[in-house]
Amino acid sequence: MSDVLAELVTERVEKISNRAEDPEIAHCKEKELWEEVLEWAAQGRDVKAAAKEALKTNQIDFPRWFA
Repeated sequence: MSDVLAELVTERVEKISNRAEDPEIAHCKEKELWEEVLEWAAQGRDVKAAAKEALKTNQIDFPRWFA
């Protein structure tokens, strides 16, 4: 199951990267992703691999801010 979650997160990280030209959308999507991974952890799921993938959004270069 953790591999499935990690694959899902990897796809979402790629989508965030593709939206980096719109920092507000990219930042919102990043926040949503991180919150979802935290929810999975709170549900007792094995999210170690998914969390590792989600943190890769930190490597995407865009300003992080909310309007």
